[in-house]
Amino acid sequence: MQKYIAHVVAVAALCNGVTTPATTLNTWTDVTPAAINLDGASFNSDNYGVQDVVVDPARPSDLYAFTCFQGIWKSTDFGATWAKINTGAGGSSLDQGKLWTATIDPNTQRDPATPPVLWTATGDSAAGVWKSTDGGTSWTAHAVNNTTAAQASNNTYFGNDVYALDVDPGNGLHLIAGFHGYPGISESNDGGSTWTTITVPDGIGSSVYPFFVHTGVAATTSTTWLTQAQWDSNVNGIWRTSNAGVTWSHVASTLEHKHGSTQFFQSGNGVVYVPSVNPNGIFRSVDGGKTWVQVSASLANAVFGTPDNLYSMDSFASNGTYNPNLQSSASGGNSWTAMTVVPAMTNGTKRAAVTFDGSHYVIVSGNWLGGIWRYVEDANEIFANGFDSVSAPHLNPIELRVAVRKSIAKAALLDITFLSHDRSQ
Repeated sequence: MQKYIAHVVAVAALCNGVTTPATTLNTWTDVTPAAINLDGASFNSDNYGVQDVVVDPARPSDLYAFTCFQGIWKSTDFGATWAKINTGAGGSSLDQGKLWTATIDPNTQRDPATPPVLWTATGDSAAGVWKSTDGGTSWTAHAVNNTTAAQASNNTYFGNDVYALDVDPGNGLHLIAGFHGYPGISESNDGGSTWTTITVPDGIGSSVYPFFVHTGVAATTSTTWLTQAQWDSNVNGIWRTSNAGVTWSHVASTLEHKHGSTQFFQSGNGVVYVPSVNPNGIFRSVDGGKTWVQVSASLANAVFGTPDNLYSMDSFASNGTYNPNLQSSASGGNSWTAMTVVPAMTNGTKRAAVTFDGSHYVIVSGNWLGGIWRYVEDANEIFANGFDSVSAPHLNPIELRVAVRKSIAKAALLDITFLSHDRSQ
């Protein structure tokens, strides 16, 4: 039964020596480093601020924030403080681009002394995919050469202008990529060194975000993907493949993402939450993306969650401000409540990461020109209803609580890390 508890990892050794900063619970706090420029007029008026935030599944204290023209920043204290890290070979190239997608080695069993592999792209460029094998210090570019995007644009440049990345949660060598402004999906089975163009259907849309569907079975997760197109009159929406792109089904023709981003939340076993624009709101699938039901009509472009709550924010690739429209749900998405307005939060989530500091779930969010924001959830009710309904709906509450408590008896500390993909994670 223990294998069904989503990403329950004993991390007593990892958290020894890591001081959890004092903080106010259930409050959004701006943790943006002073050195990060959030002026939209900077960099030839092409500054979109902080992009994706990802968490290291083997070191829950460590998070990485990707920016526009300002490289990569790392936190080793659950998102409270940050330092710039792309100082090695190839690292300066990342200061020349918009790092508008990122992903990290998903292996929770990796030796925590070994730095994670990271991937990103320098948006609006033909550099392909950038990869770091030393935890973000040094970087190497790998050509992707997607033929679909190149043919649609009549320009090979766009076959390497990568827009979105996702990594197979069961295989860190397996990645998929979407492309900026044009249709196209590419797949890598060697950690991003080489790529193959996947045949996609007419009508898949452009600026596509691809995601692996977390089915609960490694083999089917690897071959089951969803794509969401950028908004274009609501005719492209979401497509699904269960055989790694051999065939596709158009499962939600109207559910598209706003300019610049989308974040799905997956609670496992084929349960997926996706934001949409026009129709506005959040939609849920309980069958791996085959069918969808609307669970919220509130404006949203990102969904993420902990065992107790789901959260959503609205966002847009804006050089100015945009109402983040913070919402939360303690019922697995069945009902939503507006959170306290944070006037200083000038944009919503581009991509957020969720981790656990030994006492509380911590959300760290990249919010465009709004910077980096941190939220520490009150986890007093760690075994409350939300855990059962959001994380492991196939277990009854008593079974789940017994299983978790047995795990706690075996380890001084547990880290229950839920990776939002955005994919995600």
